[in-house]
Amino acid sequence: IRQRFPNAHIAILVGHSGCEDVIRGSSLIDEIIFFEPSHWKTLELSIKVRKRHFDLLISSYLCRSKYLNNLTLLSGIPYRVGHSSSSEWESGNDYMFNIKVPAKSGIHESQKGCLLAEAIQCSVIDNQPDFFINKESKYFADQFFVNHQLTGKWVLAVQVGTVESQLWKQWHLERLANVCDLLLENDQIRVIIFGLARHKQALDEVIGRMVKTPIVVAGQTTLKQSAALIKKCQATLCNDSGLMHISSAVGTPIIAIFGPTDPKW
Repeated sequence: IRQRFPNAHIAILVGHSGCEDVIRGSSLIDEIIFFEPSHWKTLELSIKVRKRHFDLLISSYLCRSKYLNNLTLLSGIPYRVGHSSSSEWESGNDYMFNIKVPAKSGIHESQKGCLLAEAIQCSVIDNQPDFFINKESKYFADQFFVNHQLTGKWVLAVQVGTVESQLWKQWHLERLANVCDLLLENDQIRVIIFGLARHKQALDEVIGRMVKTPIVVAGQTTLKQSAALIKKCQATLCNDSGLMHISSAVGTPIIAIFGPTDPKW
């Protein structure tokens, strides 16, 4: 989209989940607009967006949020791109978009996004994800490796914990601890454990089951710092998680343990 419209002012709408750090500071966007899922906040934001006179809206959320649907309708944006009903998926919200992209199943999520870009005549070179790492985070990772004597070692990034509503995505913590211990028997291997502060219970269980001592940064790094560290690692061992996608985006090989998930996704 940036290549197609190099002089456009591009704003991205995000929730308060921290996901804006994926793209913050890059040249791909000019502005981050925060969105809160409530009727009053949606109305308030709709008025602000309407006054901005945006030309084009690209909706990538498959119409799953009534608040975002309302924002789309109230935005006053003349051109609206979004996924529409097809033989594989029925939307019920096709009326919101005047540039319709028939939904397809059995394709990767990134390909679904690329279909939206193609609908506005953007050339899709590839669907490889990207994660923007700023200079400060790169420096942090470099110093971290020096301070922990990791230079020249084979370093594995390990992610612990998962979303509380999807605990079936969490691999058995005892097995995760066993893998880390087996690897750390080799003096040339180091393990860095990542995760969120709210996953402390899972982290404590893994460390409590381990005989060896890993390096723990769970709950101590920003998303960009985590990405910078993972980029310097030789591999990532993780659940189906955000850090799995970040590892892919920064080019680090991944072993991901999946629970019951549609394999086509």
